[in-house]
Amino acid sequence: MGKKTVFLMNILEPSVASWWTGVSDIEVEGRYVDILNNEITFTDWFEGYATRNGRIHNAQPTGQTKQNCIELRRMFTNITNALVDAGKHYWNDAECSGADRHYICRVKDCGLSPSPRINCSSGQTQSAYGCQFRGKRLNTEALSVLTKASASACLLACFQEPSCESANFHRSTHKCALSKTRVQNTIELQASQEYDFLSSNLC
Repeated sequence: MGKKTVFLMNILEPSVASWWTGVSDIEVEGRYVDILNNEITFTDWFEGYATRNGRIHNAQPTGQTKQNCIELRRMFTNITNALVDAGKHYWNDAECSGADRHYICRVKDCGLSPSPRINCSSGQTQSAYGCQFRGKRLNTEALSVLTKASASACLLACFQEPSCESANFHRSTHKCALSKTRVQNTIELQASQEYDFLSSNLC
């Protein structure tokens, strides 16, 4: 498993959402390519759930010709048709249309926006969703509060919430306070040893 895949999976794991990968075998059944038509050599198919009679249920790919697009999925149905958490995201063969999935996008950099443009540097950590300002917080009303969250899960929750622009993450209690306040300048942030300020603004 490559570094990019490990990085991506570490971001996705806190969520049980499903994600399109951009990989498919629409043109040639069984030959998986990305959106640039590069053939994919790495796979991580869901191996299925073992049944009492020793058979495997819901192993991927199923071989159905209508299922041509690959999603990253964590919830799979077992033999009783109940959705069960597989523990991590696996490849799943799915129909390309009629399904509501999140998308994985590649961005060049990130920062607080719209003005001034601030890149993640000088002690600020860059992530897939924005910048993490260690030892800083924004004094603002919380949109909602998540408990037992990681910093990446906090950013992901903000990214998935349409009204969220930023978040205060408390490192010791793992509380994530989502906010609809968009920061225009870092001087708006207050020093706070136990907190990290997270910006979800993509640029």
